[in-house]
Amino acid sequence: MGKLKSPPVIWGVAIVLYILYIVFFFTSIYSGKSRKLKETERIYRTELKSVERLRDYVKDYDRIIAEKDSLLALWEETKKFLPAEERMENWLSEISAMGITSGVEIKSFKPGKPIQKELYLEYPIDIEIVSGYHELGAFLSLIANSERIMRIDDLQLSQNASKEDPEQTVKAKMRIMCYVYHPATVATQQTGGKKG
Repeated sequence: MGKLKSPPVIWGVAIVLYILYIVFFFTSIYSGKSRKLKETERIYRTELKSVERLRDYVKDYDRIIAEKDSLLALWEETKKFLPAEERMENWLSEISAMGITSGVEIKSFKPGKPIQKELYLEYPIDIEIVSGYHELGAFLSLIANSERIMRIDDLQLSQNASKEDPEQTVKAKMRIMCYVYHPATVATQQTGGKKG
């Protein structure tokens, strides 16, 4: 028993216990913390990628919102030129007045059936005109510059062979499309096609 109390044995036992303590600490505490640290780093990288995607989305989101606001402002401005009511007699009167102003002779009006589009209706009006070349240009200019949105479609020009008025050298057939804002169509789309 006396040999166990000698200083070299005590030092040897202390060193062995110290080494066992270090091995125990490393295997149980440090390796567990190391695994938790690696898992935390993995979660951090995943969340960082998610945050970077959200940053890109937010960056595009601001641009998209600005673009949407710009389009809405343009739509509101355009709606001012799209009447919400369908009054064919007013359009015919306007077109007739434009014909008189420009000096063309309107031979016929043939209103067509409305064509439904996504947010509006198109009303076609087939017109036959006899006039001089410059008068026809003035008439088309009045149509194009009208406050109401109108479009000239299917323009056909031919020479007027009539001897009645030598200054009326052009015959023109065309379709003028008049547009009407159609809120019932928009409301139907917003409610998913259900009528309330």
